Amino acid sequence: MKPIFSTILTLLLAVSVTAQTVTVGSTSLQTWKGWEATFHDGLHDFPATGQNWHNAALDAFVDLGGNRIRTEIHSGLVESSTDYVSPYFADGRDYSTNPFYSNFVSNTLRATPINDNADPNSINASGFKFAEIDKTVDSYITPLKAKLAVRGETLFWVLTYVHFSTSNQFHVDTPAEYGELILATWQHLNTRYGMVPDALEVYLEPDNGAALVTSAEIAAMVMAARNRLVNAGFAKPYIIAPTTVTSPATLGFYRGVKTANATAGTYVDEVARHRYGTAPDDTMLIALRNEVEADGKKSSMLETDFNGTLANLHQDIEVGRVSAWNGKWIIAYPTATDTGSMYFMINPVSPYGITKTNHAKYTEHYMKYIRQNALMKSVTNSSSNFRGVPFVNPNGKYVVPIRALTSGTVTVSGLHAGTYKRCRTIGDGMNAPSIYNSCESDVTIASGQNVTITFSGAGVGTVYDINYLANSAAPMQIVTASLPNAVCMQPYNQTLQASGGSGSYVWSVSSGNLPAGMWLDTANGVIRGRARLKGTRNFTLTVQDSQNVSAAASQAFAVSSRLYF
Repeated sequence: MKPIFSTILTLLLAVSVTAQTVTVGSTSLQTWKGWEATFHDGLHDFPATGQNWHNAALDAFVDLGGNRIRTEIHSGLVESSTDYVSPYFADGRDYSTNPFYSNFVSNTLRATPINDNADPNSINASGFKFAEIDKTVDSYITPLKAKLAVRGETLFWVLTYVHFSTSNQFHVDTPAEYGELILATWQHLNTRYGMVPDALEVYLEPDNGAALVTSAEIAAMVMAARNRLVNAGFAKPYIIAPTTVTSPATLGFYRGVKTANATAGTYVDEVARHRYGTAPDDTMLIALRNEVEADGKKSSMLETDFNGTLANLHQDIEVGRVSAWNGKWIIAYPTATDTGSMYFMINPVSPYGITKTNHAKYTEHYMKYIRQNALMKSVTNSSSNFRGVPFVNPNGKYVVPIRALTSGTVTVSGLHAGTYKRCRTIGDGMNAPSIYNSCESDVTIASGQNVTITFSGAGVGTVYDINYLANSAAPMQIVTASLPNAVCMQPYNQTLQASGGSGSYVWSVSSGNLPAGMWLDTANGVIRGRARLKGTRNFTLTVQDSQNVSAAASQAFAVSSRLYF
């Protein structure tokens, strides 16, 4: 009997060592606000050649999961008597040969606002220049909104005030001037585009060594901006502050805002931080999260130094319980070197290929599947070597990213019924993975059944319902309501807008004819050319999605061309 007992004992021990579980709980934690990047893909440094890769970079960002974008107010480029931006883009050359580049990027000019007048309660429109903001709206906000609408999602737009200088701080020293700047910007955007940002990030890095703005000053800026916008008839802005350089400084800064002005503290909706300098430990993150959540607010991590990005991301979600994350503050850039500061690298010469960075290959397991307004669920992890962070997307579909510190098989329980994919990337979270996004066969389960995923080494994997993307097949519609008339022999260029469906669009003239001399770019929905004849042409345009389903929309248009006098 003794040999038999010994054998049985050995088997039981083997089983106990390999049993790893991630159990999804029923308690809802934070609500996800979005995956962020700063507006930048080389278009600003390479205005001529940047047009070649710009659209592909935005497509890649959306496909990765990006749905939140930060654009910036550089104080001296907005409140100024001189437009330093338009000449740079009008010249059309790249930065190395563009004579206006030094003015466009000059830190001195960017941080040297010139007061529009002496009265902060009276806006002198000629004292504000919005060329840079307009460029970012035209190049990033508008197209990203359209691309996300195809997926049934919305873009979250953050406008951030940037002033990295101790000089000419009159926006800080005189909060009413700051309120005037923000109101002038909101009014301009509303008039020009019929929309305003979803959020105001009050001041980028007040504890930056060059700036050193205090909590009390941040509180005053919060009050000035919020009250000025509301009094002018705008909706209460979503306020992000204090956005400190280092994570350990965030709680003190946030408490300082509340102490300086309790009302300002209530106006802050999202407590933001960066990850430069001293890394946060779990104790610090828990203290910050507890106070932020007790105040009924959200937290976010919006820039990182890129060291250990996978570890940082998982810690921020699991321990810090952030609701937004910006790990690569540049969408893409023409470079052959993976610096960790961007989501994608761009081949700077034709055919302008887009390459995912090593960091993005790991963080993709979170970004792609945790969608805006997803709810994080409580979880029980049986082992510190396998840490799951489950979310339920707005459409009720479960996604469970798991960070693995070693090899092993993990059983995930507590999922809803559905068909699940099980994909993983093996590596250290920073360098090129040895295995990238390798998937086991799909598995269909009933409610209460489990799903397993196997890791051959350290890395990250995701168990996710194949229908994780909500509203991916929203009804097709043509957004463009009408087209302007043409002038004979004058250039005509109008871009059509559509929403809904799935994938890219294909446009066609389904009845009638365009004016002679004009033609339709079927892939991009652009009507170009020069009308050669006077008269009115009636025609119908149809747009269909790339899935060739019954997702199509048609609309009749008329374009009258007149002789030019």
